[in-house]
Amino acid sequence: MSSTNGINSNTVNDPSWGSSNTNKFGEITSDEFFNIMFTELSQQDPMDPQDSKALLDQIGTIRDIEANTNMMAQLEQMATQNQFAAAAGLVGKHIAGLDELSSSVSGKVVAAGLEGDSIMLTLDNGSRVPFSNVEEIYDGSLTP
Repeated sequence: MSSTNGINSNTVNDPSWGSSNTNKFGEITSDEFFNIMFTELSQQDPMDPQDSKALLDQIGTIRDIEANTNMMAQLEQMATQNQFAAAAGLVGKHIAGLDELSSSVSGKVVAAGLEGDSIMLTLDNGSRVPFSNVEEIYDGSLTP
């Protein structure tokens, strides 16, 4: 019996496999899935084959899920890039908003940076404002 990183057809056919709170299919790549499916096909009784339509449906479903996951990751990356570009466009501008401690602050944006999943603006007075907390953008000659 062939094995792929400790996952083989016996593992998949084991009734306890997948009975935990996590979905084990979510932990394998499409290449590993195909290796499992080809192992299953190679060990079939040719006089009593399994339903190939069900196999093709499963493969199609796995491909759809993988494509949707990849597309979501790309969309999230594009959204972050767009937000970062907008934040970078605020450098040199005056803003008002809430800092990390939810205190009202205002000042001139001197830097924009990505910290984890958040975009942070650094003001000339040392305050740091999450991009999502910007409440006002105004001309530097005016005060909020």
